[in-house]
Amino acid sequence: MAHTDSPPRLSAAAQEVAPDVYRLPTGISNMYFVAIKEDHYVLIDAGETGYGERILKAAGELFNGRPPRAILLTHGHFDHAGGLPKLLEHWPAVPVYAHALELPYLNESRRYPP
Repeated sequence: MAHTDSPPRLSAAAQEVAPDVYRLPTGISNMYFVAIKEDHYVLIDAGETGYGERILKAAGELFNGRPPRAILLTHGHFDHAGGLPKLLEHWPAVPVYAHALELPYLNESRRYPP
């Protein structure tokens, strides 16, 4: 959903890949910012460990420092959820959503099979 009444969002780190969708490389995978309406957005994935600050910086540039409405995890592999602890230090009230079958992998009570 493109917003013609809002100013263009710019970020040195994230690139717009579709209207209101911004990709940020986070190691061997990518995470995405998806704008859902004026200054409201969600994150898709949280990148690898060590990319939390880069994600926070890009969010600040794209959305004036506002936290996302939610963080949506596609799955719990390290390259998609590793940055989550750092993000939640800054955004403790932001809900995190993932498929229920991913929970044991996200809370580290279980390891993915080889």
